[in-house]
Amino acid sequence: MDYKAKKDYQRLTNLMLNDNEWNLLNKLIELLIPIERATEFLEGQKYCTFSLIFPTIQILKFEYTSDSNISILENDSDKFDHY
Repeated sequence: MDYKAKKDYQRLTNLMLNDNEWNLLNKLIELLIPIERATEFLEGQKYCTFSLIFPTIQILKFEYTSDSNISILENDSDKFDHY
C-alpha cells in the first residue's frame, strides 16, 4: 500500500461512525421529528400563523413530556385522594 492510500484509509477510518454514534444520531432524529412537523405545519399555512404559534408550542411541550413523568403522576395519584 502506498503512502497516499494509507493516509486516505486512516482519514476515512477516523470519519467512520461507530455503533454508539449511529445510535445517538438515530435518537436525535427521533427527538427532532416533532419540531420538523411543527415547522412544516407553520410554514405551510397561507394566512397569518401568529395565532397558531402558542397551540403549536403546547403540542411540542406535550410531545416532549416524558412518559416516565406521566407514569410517576399516575402512580402518585392516590396521594391526592384525600384533598
